[in-house]
Amino acid sequence: MLKILQQIKKVQPHIVYSTANHLNLLIAIFKFALPKTTKFIAWETSIVSVNHTFSAHPTFYNFLLKKFYKKIPLVVCQSNFMQQDLITNYKLTTKQTTVIYPGVKNVNTIIEKPKNSKPHFLTVARLSPEKGIDKILKAISLIPFDFVYTIIGDGNERENLQKLVKEYKLESKVIFTGQRQNPFTTIDQVDLFLMASSHEGFPTTLLEATSYGIPIVAYNAPGGIAEIIEDGVNGFLIKENNEVTFALTIEKALAYKFENKKIQQQTQLKFSLQNSIQLLQNLFISAIK
Repeated sequence: MLKILQQIKKVQPHIVYSTANHLNLLIAIFKFALPKTTKFIAWETSIVSVNHTFSAHPTFYNFLLKKFYKKIPLVVCQSNFMQQDLITNYKLTTKQTTVIYPGVKNVNTIIEKPKNSKPHFLTVARLSPEKGIDKILKAISLIPFDFVYTIIGDGNERENLQKLVKEYKLESKVIFTGQRQNPFTTIDQVDLFLMASSHEGFPTTLLEATSYGIPIVAYNAPGGIAEIIEDGVNGFLIKENNEVTFALTIEKALAYKFENKKIQQQTQLKFSLQNSIQLLQNLFISAIK
């Protein structure tokens, strides 16, 4: 932190823009040491009331958050849910917070449903407990017809998930690819993107999926998921957190006639990267006036 403060003093920036929760907190604590002409803006990427529980000392970390986070002049949130979390649990005001959705690049390619072949499901995620891939495996084990499920990503849960694949007798249906750069460019055809996270700040993988016209089936978990998915337009939200309902919703989505091009167009309209950049630029300009 001392090195950061020394660098800020040396550069004398108009704005310090911090984009990680622990750094946001540190700068909030030492805000008194910032040059008086420097504005501090924080970008929050997590649900703070949930994220703090993963720290080494959650009670102490949450105490610091409650004491100092409200000292940040402006916090840019990735979703309305995240904004409300800060207002409700950390006593920030509406004026201290604003929402700018992360944007996604426009793409011309559409990843369509497989034609005259078995259904293909896809998940792109870090293989960690909060991503709920074990729940997806349980759900698809209940599906009575043949399919392919590709999991792109890696993490410390991979071994446990592979054991579940064997337990559910899904060896011929589930593919682990590991980590891939630009994962959506490596897939030719997909029916559905599946997500079963316990929480998500604002899942950019959902945006990336819909930017390629892929419909979503996901749990309505805390976070920004519900701000992306519109039932019957670009997917279905599962309100009951159980695997039977997940399996039934997958079957419902397979039978539903989603318009891939419409999904892509809606994403480009609502979550344009250029629009997000412009909003952030306007925010910076306004801050230094």
